[in-house]
Amino acid sequence: MLPHLDGFEVIKKIRPVSPQIPIIVLTARTSSSDRITGLELGADDYLTKPFHLQELILRVKGMLKRKDWYKIDLSAMKEISIGDFKVDLKTQSAHSGKKSFSLTLLEASLLKYLISNSNRIVTREELLMNVWDIDSDTETRTPENFMMRLRKYFEPDPAKPVYFTTVRGSGYIFFPEGK
Repeated sequence: MLPHLDGFEVIKKIRPVSPQIPIIVLTARTSSSDRITGLELGADDYLTKPFHLQELILRVKGMLKRKDWYKIDLSAMKEISIGDFKVDLKTQSAHSGKKSFSLTLLEASLLKYLISNSNRIVTREELLMNVWDIDSDTETRTPENFMMRLRKYFEPDPAKPVYFTTVRGSGYIFFPEGK
């Protein structure tokens, strides 16, 4: 709804050139498909109008507090396999046959954390504190949105995950070999 480009097009132009820039979408577009599209394109947060100014300020402060997100060293991890995909966390790339894509640094950071905690329940609070450096009392859908992204990338059927599963009321489990 911007004058010359819509916000989604802005994200598409920014992400390939500057993956480190935090992006918060402030919009009147409230449908779940718009939220999903914004997050899939690389927005770090999505806030719909009307919103409370204090909420926006807290989200911005949280993003500024996490400015070191992009300094995480993933080089120690080797290539890993998830189903048919080979994932190189050093280059943040994944490929399977003719299909290939790049992960954002945060997606790769989440994936690395899940890999290092394979086959055990990882709580949402643990993810907020260890991947995003957010106080677990902060209300955000960030872990859920990023898990949705990983499922879309790697699961044969994202609606029936075998690698990135939810344990209702507890958190998530990553099964490297599938469940």
